[in-house]
Amino acid sequence: MNRKPIVSTMLAVIVILVYGCASLEADFQDVYGSISISRRVRIIQGGLIHLYDDIKIIPYTSLTNISLQGYPYDNLIEIDVHDTLGRIMGYNLSDGTLNIVFGEPLSEEENNIRIFVMYRGVFNFKTQTGGSPEVTVSIPSLMHPDMNITSFAMRIETLQSFSWTSSTLENYAWTGQGEGYLSYQTINASTIPRFFNVTFRGDFISAEAVSLVKDVFVNWDGRTRIESTYRLRSLSDARIQTIDLCIPENATGIDASDPFGNLRPINYVAAYSIAKVNLRYTLNYGEYSSFTISYEVPRDYVEFSFLTLYQKVRIPLYLEYPSYIGEYRVNVHLPGTASVEDIRIEGVNASVVSRDGNKLSVAIEATGLDRWGFLIVSFNYTPFAMIGKYAGIVAFIVLIALIPLRSLKTRLESKREAAVSKIVGLAEELSKAYEDLFALEDKIDSMIANALRKGSYGEAKSIRSKYSREIEDRLRRIAKLEDEISRSKPEAKSMISTIREILSEADLAREQLELARTRYMNRAIGRAALERSERDYRKRIGSIRGRIGRILEDIKRM
Repeated sequence: MNRKPIVSTMLAVIVILVYGCASLEADFQDVYGSISISRRVRIIQGGLIHLYDDIKIIPYTSLTNISLQGYPYDNLIEIDVHDTLGRIMGYNLSDGTLNIVFGEPLSEEENNIRIFVMYRGVFNFKTQTGGSPEVTVSIPSLMHPDMNITSFAMRIETLQSFSWTSSTLENYAWTGQGEGYLSYQTINASTIPRFFNVTFRGDFISAEAVSLVKDVFVNWDGRTRIESTYRLRSLSDARIQTIDLCIPENATGIDASDPFGNLRPINYVAAYSIAKVNLRYTLNYGEYSSFTISYEVPRDYVEFSFLTLYQKVRIPLYLEYPSYIGEYRVNVHLPGTASVEDIRIEGVNASVVSRDGNKLSVAIEATGLDRWGFLIVSFNYTPFAMIGKYAGIVAFIVLIALIPLRSLKTRLESKREAAVSKIVGLAEELSKAYEDLFALEDKIDSMIANALRKGSYGEAKSIRSKYSREIEDRLRRIAKLEDEISRSKPEAKSMISTIREILSEADLAREQLELARTRYMNRAIGRAALERSERDYRKRIGSIRGRIGRILEDIKRM
């Protein structure tokens, strides 16, 4: 029996096995294990992005830490990391890389890591006349350069009402797509894009900001309050009632108002640092609305001490409503005796418009404002100067008290008569302002009714928006007069509040009439039902205006 072929064959097999093992060892000498990645991305209306990562790791050697690339560089709001084996001792996110440290090393055993990250995304908006805006956002892939990626799956989700653009659908090899979602899956790591730039159409921004003015008030004790006044134009075919506004984390004293008065209630979602403001009127496409959101920023934005003359405030520059494209103004109001020493602007393009004593005005370019910038104002101020000022006032009052009582009484009576005369004059101005407002509203209602009778539904829808600026001017004038009356005569404050409560009844009546008109244009009700609604509206408005008139007369007699 010839054993030479058998021996030769066995030697050949051994050589092949040794060579193969050497090759495998060479292939994996720089690879620490295998990893499969599943990433779910949720794009939240209001500018937030949620990342949900499910990662399965099988190490080839002992692992004490792991670094994952594909996370936000900044604007982080929340992060949570845990694993099924309970080995994670700590983690930190820096420059887009998440570093995870294991308390007990992993050694050739499977471990699942689950990661949640919430951050403010960087969105580019492109508005289209008469259509939904296009919104573009860049979503990073999740990578680990030192691991063998056996599979990668990602699903991007947003509202079902949004539609993906054709370029987004064509640029990547999506394995699935539908209303509000895209999915991508591969086992070939070399084909995974580093970023997915996706664009969708939808009312992600439901309105555009026509104008924006920020007023920043620094109090004598360092407390800093921001008041942002927006004028919005609706871009949505749907009726808009609520506006989501992003504000600094840990902000306090959140408030909102419009020319009519306060807007209530405000729903503050602390987890997202979002204030949901209910507008007084619902907006249709093309209609305008103005409102002010105000809040007090945390004290860590201010370097303020009673023991030093040099003070500093860091004012966050960003858009609470992220749709503004253009330029906006920031007006800084420092305490009365303060003087600006230095101005520094970080993260945005801006220019100083005016600088006078304790006041400062800056123009900010909002185009490309993809992150928070800061206006840093250094100023000289000590509250003791204010104390000295008020001490002088107290001394003056003491001197006044030394004047003979008879002369003092005469002066007080003269001041009282002047105050009464001022209140009467303001009340008459307020009555005239309300008359002008009511006349304009009657004119608008008459024009809408005529357009409906002629069947011009498109004209009927656009009439109120044409006069929105005039209505807001009148409301602004009324609010100013009411504030002056309240300051001049505190007893009138409750009466002014009653007028505003009565006006809310008028708002409700007008909304019910608009609903009836909309149903009529949609042929849900007939002409007779519409006329009945119009008669009811006129009756209620007449009663409301009569009550307001009587209160104004009472103010004049105070």
